[in-house]
Amino acid sequence: MPEVVTRGAIFDDLVIVAQARIVQLVGDKTLTRDDGEFLLRALIDLECDGIVLFGSDRAADADF
Repeated sequence: MPEVVTRGAIFDDLVIVAQARIVQLVGDKTLTRDDGEFLLRALIDLECDGIVLFGSDRAADADF
């Protein structure tokens, strides 16, 4: 039987990708440093609270 991938199993990787993208955009000067800092702080908040809000044991569906 195929194993269901949960939201908790992929949440950290999604945040890591988002952080890397923000750093890249700031480095490319597509985002200002202030905007990049704001977004990185928002991701820190998401890391702290997000998985509880999304439900780590729920299946990761297309919307997630």
